[in-house]
Order: sequence, then structure tokens, then C-alpha cells
Amino acid sequence: MKYVLLAAAAAAVSLLLGVLIERLIRGRKRWKMLTRALLSVVVSLMILCTMGFAYLSKYYEADETAMAALNGNETVQVTKENGVWYFDGPGTEKALIFYPGAKVASEAYAPLLSLIAAKGEDCYLLDVPMHIALLDVNGAGRVIRKGSHAHWYVGGHSMGGTTSALFAAGHPEMIDGVVLFAAYPTKALDAEDKMLSIYGSLDGVLDRTAYEEDKKNWSGIASECVIQGGNHAGFGNYGVQSGDKEAEIDASLQQEAAAEAVYQFMEQ
Repeated sequence: MKYVLLAAAAAAVSLLLGVLIERLIRGRKRWKMLTRALLSVVVSLMILCTMGFAYLSKYYEADETAMAALNGNETVQVTKENGVWYFDGPGTEKALIFYPGAKVASEAYAPLLSLIAAKGEDCYLLDVPMHIALLDVNGAGRVIRKGSHAHWYVGGHSMGGTTSALFAAGHPEMIDGVVLFAAYPTKALDAEDKMLSIYGSLDGVLDRTAYEEDKKNWSGIASECVIQGGNHAGFGNYGVQSGDKEAEIDASLQQEAAAEAVYQFMEQ
């Protein structure tokens, strides 16, 4: 709803600007062409703003299971500060900073990160602007600068995974590894950083051609985990995703398998 209101506000401002410009140069024939040009630009901007905000206002919301996971449990304590959820489990040395998938509520990944934290790897979940991780590439940097863990990993789902890889490629000195959930790096990762790629065998959203082509950007210490029967949306709790295939296993099983793979990877 807030994005719809922002779209309406942007449209109103654009319209008002157009009216003011028209009044300022009304009656001056030599400015008629300029008036039309300016009004065309204003109207175009108004339409683009409205369409953009309308697009971003629709996203996949977290289900009840995900919201419940934010309450924590006997093993994992969950807190939120400055737009970041912290999943504090029994571990103390290592942490994973997670970027959510595009147009997916960050809260949807709470069950997955709670499982990872319970195994001994603390997790941070970024709440990115407008549910688009690319708008906050440096989110991990803010967490690392304020955190106290000795070893840091970044990762994420889908576009969030690609975004985490962008951060890793630009700041190899700040991290020890990258964990990509149904994602791939578009820039070369540091050869000395570890990398884990996880995806479901029935993923209908992941671009497999781009995935294979961008293996050239994998780090020198890379491994791959394919979860049989899993799909794209199964890493989160936000329902069925457009274009995805139907999973043959429950999302909870896919997340448990992913959590175990992440734990083994980070403990190597």
C-alpha cells in the first residue's frame, strides 16, 4: 500500500509541475513548442513513476510459518535493529548475511535462517528497499562493520544471491565465502574465497543457461549442491512463485537440506 501512495504522490507532483510550467509560459507563442515538449516529458515521467511504483507494490508476502519463526525458539533468538534481523544461535565465530529474493518479503526466509542458526551459524537477514536487493548491495558491509563475528559469509536467494555475489566481488577482503541459493555470480569472485551453489532439481525460475555460462565467475574453491525434488520458491515461505515448477518435497525438507549443506560448507 505504501508504494501505491508513493506512486499517487509522484503522479500528483508531476501533474502539478506540468501545470506550473504551462502557466509560466502561457501566451508566449514562441514558447509553444517548448511547452508541448516539457509537458510530454512530465506526462511520460508521471506514467513511468506510476507504473514503477505499481509494479513494486506487488510482492510475495511471508506466510504464517515464516512470521512465527521471527519469534525465535529455545535455540535461536531473533531480534531486529536498523532494518536487519539477527538470528542468534549457539555459534559465535561465523555468520551468514542473507539478501532476500526480488519482490519477496524478507520475513519469508526466517524459517531457513533459523535452521541455519540452530546448527551453529548465526545469520543476518537484510530488509532491503522495495523488496529489491540490488537497491542495497552494500547492506552486508554495514552489518560487518558493526558486527563482532570473526568470519563472515554473504549469500542470498535468486536476485538476492546475485546481489550478495556483487558485494563479495567488490569486497573480497571482508568475507570468507559466498552461499548462492538458486543464483549465480555475474562478476568474478575472488579465487581464494569459498563458494557454495544450492538449487532445487525442479527449479523453474533459475536461468540455467546463464547459470552455466557464469560458472566462469565462480571462485577457485566452489562446490554445488542440488536438492532433489526441490524448486525455486522452496527456500522461502511465500507460496507458489510464477514460472516455478511444482516441488516433490515440502519446503521444510528443502530448507532443512539447504541448512545442512550451508552448515557443512561453513565448517569446512
